[in-house]
Amino acid sequence: MEGTPSAHCEELVSNIESLADTTISEAAKTNVINDTFIVTNCENIVQIARELEKVKASGTSDEFGALVDRIDDAGVRIWNDTVKQKSSEAGALYVRLLGPMRSAALALLRLAASGDLNERVVVKLANLAMKTGRAWFDVGDYEKGREYYDVCLKVQFCMGFSEYSAPNPAWQYLDNPSERGFAKSAEIKKLVTIVSAYKAELEFMDINSPVAFMLMRRALESDDFSSLAHRELQEVSRICLECARKASKQSDAIQWSKFAIDALESCQSTSSGEPDLKTEILLFLATLYLDTSAWETAEQAIDLALEESPDTLFGYYLKMKCLAQNGQPRGNIAEIFAQAVDKCSSKLTDPAAFKLLMGMIHLLAKYGSPSAAASGIDAALGRFTETASNIEKIEKLKILKVYLLISTNDPRDDISHEVDKINPFAKTTQNQRWPEHIGAAQENRWGDAIKWFKCSRRLLLEDPNDARNAEIVKRKMATCYLELKEYELAYEALDIEDTTKEPSSESSFLACIVRMELGDNIRAMEHLTRIPCTDDTFRYFICAAQLAFKKGKQQKADKACLQKVLRHVVTSSLDWSRDHNKTNLLSVLRCLIRLTCGLLESTEREVALAEIVSYITKAFTLLKDWQLDESRDMAAFTAECTWLHRTAWNVALTAATVGETEHACSLYELTSDVICLADEKTLPLLQIRKVCLFAVTAGYVSMFRKPPVTEDSPADFLAKALVSLTALRQVCTKISAMDSSVALRDDPVLHQSIYLEFEIKVKSELWTHVENILEYADSVESPVEVFERMADTVTRYKCPSAVVFLTIQATLNTIMKREPEFDMRKFSQWFRILIRTSLVANKPAALGLYQQVLSILKSSTGESSYPKQETEWLMVTAWNLGCEYWSTNDSENAKKWCELAMALSDYVDESPLITQVSFTALMFYIMPLAHSWTLSFRRYGKATPTY
Repeated sequence: MEGTPSAHCEELVSNIESLADTTISEAAKTNVINDTFIVTNCENIVQIARELEKVKASGTSDEFGALVDRIDDAGVRIWNDTVKQKSSEAGALYVRLLGPMRSAALALLRLAASGDLNERVVVKLANLAMKTGRAWFDVGDYEKGREYYDVCLKVQFCMGFSEYSAPNPAWQYLDNPSERGFAKSAEIKKLVTIVSAYKAELEFMDINSPVAFMLMRRALESDDFSSLAHRELQEVSRICLECARKASKQSDAIQWSKFAIDALESCQSTSSGEPDLKTEILLFLATLYLDTSAWETAEQAIDLALEESPDTLFGYYLKMKCLAQNGQPRGNIAEIFAQAVDKCSSKLTDPAAFKLLMGMIHLLAKYGSPSAAASGIDAALGRFTETASNIEKIEKLKILKVYLLISTNDPRDDISHEVDKINPFAKTTQNQRWPEHIGAAQENRWGDAIKWFKCSRRLLLEDPNDARNAEIVKRKMATCYLELKEYELAYEALDIEDTTKEPSSESSFLACIVRMELGDNIRAMEHLTRIPCTDDTFRYFICAAQLAFKKGKQQKADKACLQKVLRHVVTSSLDWSRDHNKTNLLSVLRCLIRLTCGLLESTEREVALAEIVSYITKAFTLLKDWQLDESRDMAAFTAECTWLHRTAWNVALTAATVGETEHACSLYELTSDVICLADEKTLPLLQIRKVCLFAVTAGYVSMFRKPPVTEDSPADFLAKALVSLTALRQVCTKISAMDSSVALRDDPVLHQSIYLEFEIKVKSELWTHVENILEYADSVESPVEVFERMADTVTRYKCPSAVVFLTIQATLNTIMKREPEFDMRKFSQWFRILIRTSLVANKPAALGLYQQVLSILKSSTGESSYPKQETEWLMVTAWNLGCEYWSTNDSENAKKWCELAMALSDYVDESPLITQVSFTALMFYIMPLAHSWTLSFRRYGKATPTY
């Protein structure tokens, strides 16, 4: 353009004034507004402002100062017009134009500002930038909104303003803070706090970024937050509530709702509008807790809401719903309904409130009783005046009352006073006892009885045809000697050594008992093995085994002998299908298990554990078949299940303690399987089963890590672990459904199982399952430690880059969302791994990660600052990548990465790269033909150590 510099400036300012006039004129139209015309004008104003900024910076025109007032006037007129149009009746039509118009106005006001900016001017311009960003946010242009918010956040680092751009993100290149700085006054701190809240909302609405939680938490925890104006605090609270309503995950919605409450509670004074907002937030939070079956927490939120606003009908509705779903007594629900009618009587005629009232009546009828609901209708009718507008409502209530009265013949009402006669915890039946002997009633006459039996025996011996009765007399006499503890005489009385005839089972049993009392267990076992195992003789084996266990004085060899006898019983051909035989066999197995448990502290521990596993497996199989018999003795069945699962649990603990992992896994599995047989799945039993299944999963994963010498392949261990893990998840869900106080997010066993599942899937190379595991971990709010262990796993195992990226990204997101004061050093190390992975697998994603770390850098200060060495590493990496793109003539990507390096250089104290960065800025922004030059940029090789 020809002419002097001052003439050129005059022409540019005239153009600005013309564009401002036509823009304001077009915006003032009441019929059809030409949006494109206004937007184009605004963009042209910004472009001209940029040109004048260069003239101003160069200082080549002495006449520029004379034009400042005209520039300022144009900016003020445009800005004031946006305020006017926004507050007009048709303000909603102008929302889409506020962003472009305020961007243009702000560009002019900044241009007109003095070159030597003071704190007051900077704060004023920052406030205007915040409102401009808000205007862009309101129309969904999050990128431009973020641009202006970032400008405001620069204030906390004591920086001024230097550049404006509507379409291009040049706001991030601000003046050096060492050349232009201000003390952090209260106004600056308040501004940074409120913009942080706005930025959090933007990040959440745009990409659901975890940075949003971090920004909002830091805003709320700021020392200056409570000093915000009441209106501003309420605005922050509304922002949090809106984020909660838009959240796709319930856990995120709950977190945002808590933020909203925290914001309101920061108010140091009260306002007429505050209770309604707080009540709205609390009731929304209660709805979220109800959806997750957290009944107690939901009720607390409802009570707080009703305390704030006692006449909120929706609060009483939620409380009735909460009590009903939580199984509270009917009287409690009816009492809440009565309170609602009393406190909200003036609102019942409102259409929305009446609809809610009808729903509350149905709740009362369903979870209370029809008669209680009918009484409730009477109470509600007393609050209605018979006006024309209420006639229809009154009729509806009367009709509903008639319907409920017809339904009062409710079985629950008829039998509500009766006690459940079925006892789910039936007492355990006693084991069969050895029949009482004939002479037991003559306890003090055993000597006399022996004399009479001797006489009888002599008489019977003289008659060879009465051998059977002689055998009976011998046994009775031996029994009398046993009672007198004359064991040798008892054995002689049996005359058992006569080899000419086979002794009866009864005599062999008595001989076994006598030899056991004498400590001669070998001969005792010889007598016992001569008895065939039948329905009639089974009790002999039971009594012998119980006596051997009771005495507890046998040597190891004697115990082994007894075990062999009992094994013989278990493997016999006896029909075990009948109820009493099942009980008998289980008694034998119980004896075997007890005897074998005595060997667990010996050198034969591994063999003993293997035997116990086989016995418990046999018992479980027997119980499983017995369960199918509808005519079974429930008391006996329940007793056997209880004993078996407790024994398996105790032995499993012992096996795990001594390092017998494989046997421990088998025993924990058996414990879980036996618990499943119980007809009533109580909460304590489910808790035990949950721990068992977790132990099995962990055990098999441990064996995969260090495979024992076994026939199973390592892959088999992972398959078994996955089966038990699936069952574990089902049990966790059942427990949460049975007990509202046990939420999934509060279950440490569930959280640890998530890591085990992750390891199983990774080591099975089931890469497509990884994302689902990470999402599930986030949904149940697993601790950060679980995510860190998963991230550690993918870095130690050969995983695809995408899997590593996804896992570490989830870990970092969790750290930012759930740890207000997280270790920034550890965080930065994880972030470095994530960046490295993304640079290999997904460079566009790496660009987004750099934007994320920039947000963290802008909002972190003091001890929570991002480590300088890591910041320098990020800067070096971005710089080198930009150079690589430049060397391949990809100027667009080169520009992006060099811009990132330039942005990061603001947070590096000293680095030789800063000179290179400034030179690159010159190439990219001042010389538009730089891309056609043949330049040789030097890669910067310095980097910090890898941690």
